[in-house]
Amino acid sequence: MNLYLNLFVLLTLLITILLLFIFCVALCIYFIKKKQFPQKQLVASLTSAIVFSRLFVYMNYFFTFDNLEGEFYIGPVNSPTEQYTANAYYMTYGGAAGGVNLWVEITAIDEKDKIETVYYSGGPSSVAFQKQRYSKC
Repeated sequence: MNLYLNLFVLLTLLITILLLFIFCVALCIYFIKKKQFPQKQLVASLTSAIVFSRLFVYMNYFFTFDNLEGEFYIGPVNSPTEQYTANAYYMTYGGAAGGVNLWVEITAIDEKDKIETVYYSGGPSSVAFQKQRYSKC
């Protein structure tokens, strides 16, 4: 899914650049030969730029838990009523100077194994960092 979204953003960027180039050429012709203002090229260029900017903002500033791929950390832990099961996962980032992202997923057993992320912690506030810090005391 993420690969297709990246390809779509790249295609939108290339189309936007092409449309902006066509608009600039038509605008130069408008100023030189005093022809009709290129309204269609302007609308197409602005529409493409708006679509690209929205996709760029979505990819960089909105986060969904659908694409989390980490290593198994702790679990499964069953709820007291045996209706839910919790599993914890972690993912390191940044190499030696990086940190750990940790998240907990709850699986509802009686709801066709519906999985929901109920906790996400990144960086220094993760459980692995806390265990490491307090184990030295």
